[in-house]
Order: sequence, then structure tokens, then C-alpha cells
Amino acid sequence: MSRNKRKITKALAARGYQPRQMIWEPVGHACEMCGPEGGWYIEVETISTDEFGEHDYVDTILAYSTAEALEEIERLHDNAPS
Repeated sequence: MSRNKRKITKALAARGYQPRQMIWEPVGHACEMCGPEGGWYIEVETISTDEFGEHDYVDTILAYSTAEALEEIERLHDNAPS
């Protein structure tokens, strides 16, 4: 595991999450009119409770850099046990 994957996994664990899937692809040029391609793709499985009860859903984090991914993780609801 790379040091950036460890940073992201540790940040997710601090908020009470575990990555379901984590992929890094180098950022590069995509087709015309598409913008850059690559970066982090992180799936985080969470449990939500609403008027219909508890259900699982997947939150997806997309980021071009590790710093962006860590910022997105900070925006997740804190699920860590008290």
C-alpha cells in the first residue's frame, strides 16, 4: 500500500469509515473537451437511517490529488464511535 493510500485509509478510519474500493490513476490529458482524466476514485460504504429504516449506500469521492481527497473526507459525516 502506498503512503498516500495509507493517509487516506487512516483519515477514513478516523471518521469511522473503511474504503470499499480505492483506485489511483495518474492525472493526464483526456479527449478534447473532456478536461483531465485520472486521480483518486474512492468508494465508501455507509449506513443511513431515515423514515424507512437503515440502509447501505455508497459515497464516492473523486479527487485529482491526495490533498483534495483528504478535504472531501473531512466533509463526510463523522461516524466514529464516541
